[in-house]
Amino acid sequence: MKFPKNMMRYCPSCKSRHKHKVSQAKTKPKPKARKHSLKWGIRQFFKVKAGYGGMPRSKINKSKQSQHIVLKYTCEKCKKSSIKSFNRMKKFSQV
Repeated sequence: MKFPKNMMRYCPSCKSRHKHKVSQAKTKPKPKARKHSLKWGIRQFFKVKAGYGGMPRSKINKSKQSQHIVLKYTCEKCKKSSIKSFNRMKKFSQV
């Protein structure tokens, strides 16, 4: 999807419409959850996994083809920025 480098947009801090600079915001990766080894589900999983049987369920490929896009709009008058997230899109480019 193509986005302009500058666009007119409502600024919540100025409370009026001004020109905004558009840039892609960097998102932090989510921390992985710790698996508590004493929970019943984990104990059951290791019991089924033990021996010559192998994995009890098939491994799933977790990589997605598209990514969530988060855009950062910076007001040129007051220099405050606001963030808007979009649904998944394969391509992101600025025109």
